[in-house]
Amino acid sequence: MTTNINNIVEIIEFTDPVCTWCWGSEPVLRKLEARFGEQVKISFVMAGLVKDITSFYDRYNDIGGDPVRSNTNIAKHWLEASERHGMPVQSEGFKLFSKEYPSTYPQNIAYKAAQIQDQALANRYLRRIREASAAEAKLTNTTEVLVELASEVGLDIARFLEDFSHGAAQKAFEEDLALTAHYQAHGYPTFLVRFGEKETLLKI
Repeated sequence: MTTNINNIVEIIEFTDPVCTWCWGSEPVLRKLEARFGEQVKISFVMAGLVKDITSFYDRYNDIGGDPVRSNTNIAKHWLEASERHGMPVQSEGFKLFSKEYPSTYPQNIAYKAAQIQDQALANRYLRRIREASAAEAKLTNTTEVLVELASEVGLDIARFLEDFSHGAAQKAFEEDLALTAHYQAHGYPTFLVRFGEKETLLKI
């Protein structure tokens, strides 16, 4: 039976691949897909959580500034968050940020490169980046690891690298940033729920 497009609920998550609360949203989104099937459509907008950790500051969790100190506080915050959302976190060996790699933007751009190629694989890739960042303490803002994960989910690596490195994915990411600003989605995840002509923004 074909689902009438007018009866589909669209859930758009403003997200970042490294956000712990977005990692925590994964089981909820999977349950919605399992329960409602083709009646629900889930998509993602890359919101870019940390452009540069040295100029970023989360006062509540004391995260930002020095990358090494930030890594320590992020690991602590993620463990505390894991107690609430139940998703696994590996704090030992966690060192996501450094002077050479101060941003989560590479992960966002990598998702957009995957999305240009194949939407279904892109969503698998997003899940894999989240898992590698949170549960395996991998350096997912490095091209080497992003390519490794892209290969794992079956993306064409030559095409992925072309889009990732030569502007197409960057442009798509900038469009997502503009959409994030338009909806004033400042905390993640934020959900935009659409049904027909109606839409509601749910801020967590």
